[in-house]
This record gives sequence, structure tokens and C-alpha cells, in this order.
Amino acid sequence: METRLVEQEQLRKKVWRILNLIQANQLFIHSKNLEIKYPDNQKNKINSIKLPEILTISVLNALVPNSAMLLIGGHGGGKTTLVKLLGRMFTSNTLEMIEESIIRGHPQLTEEKLVGTLKLGKLMKEGAEEVVWKKFVINFWKIIDEVNRLTPYAQDILLSLLAEGTVKYYDSIMNVNKFCLFATINPQDVGTFELSSPFLDRFGISVPISMPAS
Repeated sequence: METRLVEQEQLRKKVWRILNLIQANQLFIHSKNLEIKYPDNQKNKINSIKLPEILTISVLNALVPNSAMLLIGGHGGGKTTLVKLLGRMFTSNTLEMIEESIIRGHPQLTEEKLVGTLKLGKLMKEGAEEVVWKKFVINFWKIIDEVNRLTPYAQDILLSLLAEGTVKYYDSIMNVNKFCLFATINPQDVGTFELSSPFLDRFGISVPISMPAS
């Protein structure tokens, strides 16, 4: 029991450190606060603190296994930047490695650009199909930027990842046992699509980004 309390306290300190770093450096734009209550075991009381809602819920999403979260707001709100920095802090990967795991929403994205391609050399020499999976598939921290620019076809390709933790390409199947996914949505325009109900249903949290008043 004592070991478990120590582990919980260590995790709590790590989470607070991430929250404080993001907040202190003003690495996001968001105006709505969320009141968080947490126990102080040393003083045997409940403490309370107000933190930016988007930051707090993003951290909670990162702590839940195989979670997916939507961040909805206007252009320039720092949504993608925030989750990239959180990925850097939670995984210890470089920002360049986090960038490799991002899908940039676009109507012309194909299955090859989303999940993987065949190793052409082996296919031509041996006639064997060997899949080279995209970093988005194999990396733990996943980001879909402007998810509403994905066509219904592209959404269906990613649905099995969110629903079952599997990705199929030709006859190969990749089991994605653990992941954390964030997706951003910007305002609708001529290049965007509605998210299908099955795809949208796989996101456990959806947070609107409220910009500060000018």
C-alpha cells in the first residue's frame, strides 16, 4: 500500500511539472479555467487550484490508455503546438520525432500516405509483400491536424485503429496496443468534411477552444 502511494505521488509530481511548464511559458491560447481538487496527504486536506481547461483535460487524456481527444477551435489557437509539446514532455521524444507522427488533414490523403507502403525492392525481387508502416501508426503519441479535412474514405481507414487498435494494409495487420491520440478541428470551409458518426464516436473527449477576448 505504501509503495502504491509513493508511485501515485511521483506521478502527481510529474503531471504538475508538465502543467506548470506549459502554463509558465504561455505555450497556448485559451481563456477558460477548470477547478481541480486534489488530496494533500501530508496535511490531510483537499487542495484546490484553477488551471487552463484545455491543458488540464489534454493531460488527463494522455493518462488514459488508448484515448482519443478532439480540440475544436479557430485558427492560431495553439491546439497543435500544445499537443506537440505535451508529447515531448510525456514521451521524451524530440519535437522532430513528434512531428513525424502527425497526419496533416488533406482531401487527397491516400491509404499509402496514412498507414503504410510496400517495400518495393523486396516486392520486385522476391514477389513478397512487406509493409513499411508510417510513423503515425507505430509511434505512441499520435496527432491528426485538421481532422475534418480527411475524406470519409480516409476516416474509415483510421476507424479500425480507434475502434480496435489494429491497422490493416494488404495482408499485413499491425496491432497498436497502446496509443494516445489528439485531433484538431478548425472552422468548416470548402475543403472540410463532416466526421462520420462511427468515427466521431471513438473520441472520448471533445473540448472547444475559447479564445481570449481582445
